Amino acid sequence: MYDIPRLRPTNKETAIAIIVVTVLLVAVFCAGYCIGLRNAGKADGDGGDGGAGQIGQHIQSAAATQREITERIDRQQDSAAQISSRIEESATGIENAASANGRAESLVRESGELIAEGQRIIQAIRSRAEKGKAAD
Repeated sequence: MYDIPRLRPTNKETAIAIIVVTVLLVAVFCAGYCIGLRNAGKADGDGGDGGAGQIGQHIQSAAATQREITERIDRQQDSAAQISSRIEESATGIENAASANGRAESLVRESGELIAEGQRIIQAIRSRAEKGKAAD
């Protein structure tokens, strides 16, 4: 097939050119490989810490947000307790008002009975007075 001895360069200048090109290609490959290793694992703009700084910032932000949510929940629980106590106070006030209303109704009823009894007494007195005048 191919005869290897025929593929060799024929003169000294060609052999040196091939060697120089090969060395340059190896040098370029090594430089690219070293640059690639240096930048491996880095995200854009993370400062070279491999993203750990951004993760730490996200964790701190999440912790601050959770504290804020917890504080809001505590405030809501406090206000719910205050509303509950106000409702209980209102219910007690309504019960007291209903009780006072029942007492007022009984007093009105008793007053009506007393007025009716007083009117009967006055009527009896008037009828006696009329009988006394008629007898004179």
